[in-house]
Amino acid sequence: MRSGFAILLAFCSCFCALLTAALPACENIDGLLVGSSKGTLKAAPGMTIAEVRAASSLPLAKAWSSGGETTVTLSDPIKFQFDLAGTGLSFPNSRFYSLWTKDPDPRLNYVQIQVSKNLTWAQVQGELLETQEKLKQDQWSPDVVNGMNAEERLKFALSAGAPARSVGFGWKKGEFALVFTARRFPQATSWEDPNQGANYELELEIRKNH
Repeated sequence: MRSGFAILLAFCSCFCALLTAALPACENIDGLLVGSSKGTLKAAPGMTIAEVRAASSLPLAKAWSSGGETTVTLSDPIKFQFDLAGTGLSFPNSRFYSLWTKDPDPRLNYVQIQVSKNLTWAQVQGELLETQEKLKQDQWSPDVVNGMNAEERLKFALSAGAPARSVGFGWKKGEFALVFTARRFPQATSWEDPNQGANYELELEIRKNH
């Protein structure tokens, strides 16, 4: 009996060691856990929820109304593609969405998308640069905050190293205002190295550009 238990214990130890060694090779283990894409969400501020449902192959969650607002929010993580309607922007590895309207206007006034999660800071840098290039190719203009535009702020952020909390970059195009944020969750404590661990998620927020 003891020899059989010892063999089982040795097997489990070996399996755990192999799994631990394999995980760093995955660019984003979350992508393996969530699975294949469930469809495309096509949305933008100014569309009604009915128009979003008609334009999307991804089945939408139920709409809820409370406090003068109506929201459609995904409760569990799935993989889907997000297309920002009216633009050339597309994010094929999105995880969560939240769509908001404010009564009595039935049109969306706010769209929030989690486009990636469980990333290391090294992976975040690549996605930030890739997204900036997408925005430039789609003719978006970098927003200016405290005398620095979004391109300059991204260059500074990359040179400063991994942020302990979050860092966001604003862009505008026509009637849309977009903020692309790298958020660390949970926030790094004073004794933690924010470069370590896959603790970052990337988030899009889109509103009407007033």
